[in-house]
Amino acid sequence: MKNYFRLLLLTIALLCSADQHARSQWVHATVPSKASANCFAVIGTNLFAGTSDTGVCISTNNGTDWTRVSAGLTHCPVTALAAISANLFAGLYDYQMTGLGGVFLSTNNGTTWSKTSLKNADIKAMAVSGTTLWIVTGDNRIMFSSNNGSTWKSSSNGLTSSSLSAIASDGVNVFVGTAVERNTPDVGVFLSTNGGTSWKQSNNGLTNTTIYSLSASGTNVYAGAFIGDNAVYASTNSGTQWVGEGLAGYIGTALAVSGSNLFLATADGIDQGSVQLTTNNGTTWMEVNTGLSTAYINAIAIGGSYLFVFSNDGVWRRPLAEMPVDAVEPSMQAQHAITTYPNPFSQSTQITFTSQAAGYAEVSIVNMLGVEVARLLTGELGAGEHSFLWDCRGALQCAPTDGVYECLVRMNGQVETLPVVMIR
Repeated sequence: MKNYFRLLLLTIALLCSADQHARSQWVHATVPSKASANCFAVIGTNLFAGTSDTGVCISTNNGTDWTRVSAGLTHCPVTALAAISANLFAGLYDYQMTGLGGVFLSTNNGTTWSKTSLKNADIKAMAVSGTTLWIVTGDNRIMFSSNNGSTWKSSSNGLTSSSLSAIASDGVNVFVGTAVERNTPDVGVFLSTNGGTSWKQSNNGLTNTTIYSLSASGTNVYAGAFIGDNAVYASTNSGTQWVGEGLAGYIGTALAVSGSNLFLATADGIDQGSVQLTTNNGTTWMEVNTGLSTAYINAIAIGGSYLFVFSNDGVWRRPLAEMPVDAVEPSMQAQHAITTYPNPFSQSTQITFTSQAAGYAEVSIVNMLGVEVARLLTGELGAGEHSFLWDCRGALQCAPTDGVYECLVRMNGQVETLPVVMIR
């Protein structure tokens, strides 16, 4: 009898282990596209994918289902997406040279689109710094707009490279990567610390200056490189000094950062893509590819509790909880780092907090069940004090009932919370 129960327990354990292994695999999402998914953006709980043949698609349920939202977009591949608050921007690349590329804007989650004043331009990449949208064009120009695309300015002083590939911002500084497959004097990473007025090379420590991807989180900046001694480089001081993070022999095609977790999409230079994870700044790497079948990864993103891959054969997702990631711990800063006034309130309240470093931030309001009722910000913020108005007189940000809610500020891998009380 004892042997029977031991066998039964062992069988149950093996079944649970097998079930967990099966559930930990990547799932292929059902994007309505036969071609590649090139890029992504997130607004609140909405996830957007830019594709090569069906414009922009939206998912409101963590990538389980996708719907095309492309009314007003021209029939060109969507090569870049970016969000500033509730404004969604799409960059299109016209490979047929018919003059249909450019930057498009949607203010209603992609339901309708309108072309900005930047017309007949092909877009390689986008980045957001505060309320400024930065783009890399097909003819290797840097352009930026601080008024949602109504007007654009060119930024090229000191930018000597003629092969721009990637752009990123930490909320204060802007970084541009170049992609010439050989080391020449005008390649590597260029940095602007003054809003694009001037640029300078920032290559100290880069032994491979062919850069395919860039990502910034606070003062940490990461650069994915061409095949060489390192597939990725890291800087902990806003690009002043770079250190190789390993993975020799790969191309670092895309990056995603969450706290101390760095995900790197790699390619072997032939036809095989993979996702690598480090939780200790490149000391060790591990593949997290179980069930992932894709030739080339164009972008990766963290949305909610999932990691998403945007590739030549659509969109894939995998729960972060089923990967060996370091948990994001709540901030240990002093109590009341967030303040609100008035609190309690009847119509609106001003939410204020101070960030020690620049970075990507989310400011939201949730009810006592953890359900989000308002999203006040999704995007990059600089260091310093920031204020946001939660106005319950408007329909878009109005909570359903009086009661106790919680303000959440997520920034640089930390979470701050503060109760707010509505009495009407």
